[in-house]
Amino acid sequence: MKHRILKTLLFSLIIALICASTLFYAMYIAPENIKITHKTIESNKISESIHDTNIAYISDIHYGEFVDEGRFKDMIKTINSASADVVLFGGDLFTDPATFISNPEAKQMIIDELKSIEAPLGKFYVLGECDIKSEESKAFVKDILYQAGFEDLTNKNIKIHNGTSESFVLVGLDVVKSLGGSPDIQSAYTNISENSFVVAFTHAPDVYADIPDNSTDLAFAGHSHGGQISLPIIGSLDSIVGATKFEKGTYEIKNLTIAISNGLGTTDVDMRLFSSPEVLMYRLSKKD
Repeated sequence: MKHRILKTLLFSLIIALICASTLFYAMYIAPENIKITHKTIESNKISESIHDTNIAYISDIHYGEFVDEGRFKDMIKTINSASADVVLFGGDLFTDPATFISNPEAKQMIIDELKSIEAPLGKFYVLGECDIKSEESKAFVKDILYQAGFEDLTNKNIKIHNGTSESFVLVGLDVVKSLGGSPDIQSAYTNISENSFVVAFTHAPDVYADIPDNSTDLAFAGHSHGGQISLPIIGSLDSIVGATKFEKGTYEIKNLTIAISNGLGTTDVDMRLFSSPEVLMYRLSKKD
């Protein structure tokens, strides 16, 4: 009987230690443990001059909620360590931009840090639902990104060249209507050749359910934070508006690859479990 009681107590102690360790990691280590997720995509539409181009997608910084100046600067260092050729920002710079409109020191620090991000082939952005809470907030965020050298690609496309006439096409889409955006797929995909390699990016991934078949080769999104607190098999504990069709990870649909980032910051609680903050880095590779 005593032996059985001791075994039960030992088992209970082990479970308690595992739970305590998991909670400690989720609260104090995981939120700042940014990973760079490296992947390669191959296509015969990728030309020789575009081969080996590296595209970084970042999103969901949520500065001011739990992300402070020190943590933000560490994010920028990690982004620069990835050595991207193109950097795409998918929105939600702040959780509440209005709280920083009257703080010029914080605004200038954020501009300087974002400006320091190196991307020889360009830096581009679309906005998230937190950026567009009001017209004043939207203008404030857009001004920061403009001064930091990011180009607004909302519902537009641009050809990215690497020193030659060959290129790939970058498409930006506004955040989904259910989150207050106005995605215009027709305008975003205007004048794109069917032979072009097309990379799209947006904030919330469910917009990709509406894009035409064979219009896009690689698509980026964020918004869901990978569930932020996610459990194996079960996944996220909550359904996330704008990320119900595509929640986290990578989806392969015909010739389209959809890559959903866990984002960089946190909201509501400063915890992450099975959803490390990340920079998505995709290398374009010419298919032999």
